[in-house]
Amino acid sequence: AGGFTIIELMLSLVVLAIIVALGAPALMSFVVQGRMTSQINDLLADISLARNEAATRGVRVVVCASTNSTTASPTCSTQVGDWTNGRIVFVDVDGDGDHNTASGSTEILLKASPVLTGSSTFAVTVNTSGTSAAGPPRIQFRPYGGMAVAGNPILNNSATILSNALFTLCPVNGTGKQGRVLSIAMTGRPVISKVGC
Repeated sequence: AGGFTIIELMLSLVVLAIIVALGAPALMSFVVQGRMTSQINDLLADISLARNEAATRGVRVVVCASTNSTTASPTCSTQVGDWTNGRIVFVDVDGDGDHNTASGSTEILLKASPVLTGSSTFAVTVNTSGTSAAGPPRIQFRPYGGMAVAGNPILNNSATILSNALFTLCPVNGTGKQGRVLSIAMTGRPVISKVGC
């Protein structure tokens, strides 16, 4: 009867182990890059939703970092670094940048996004008068679709001219790896590109 000898079986296993060892890093990189693309596209969808709803409803709409985005009454965070912990999109009727969760409030919650998976991180910055500074924990869109102008507390209460906001997404231990950046111009137009972390 035909069959494999133990030596042939062992050689086959060695060849299989070598193939797996060579392919594993490439597969891991593929998974991480797929996650980066998915997460930045989710943020783009939230930004586009906020911008479109602001224009459609004729009121300000906010996208903000939130540490309790998946609860019944989510609120905005005041910490820039909390973008990694979730975010919400809501109609900002009174224009103060905070989500009013009191009963009878007309500040409708449009979308809630949970914590980023895979230990990904967001670094948020704004460019003001040619210099870069820490970004705000919220971005507000006006009814014409543009971001709130400088001097508004939504954007760090700065007296300088804001040119754009940047969301830089990097994988865990991202040094030397490829991430994504989403740039939002003052007009509200978002653009995604790749960036080294």
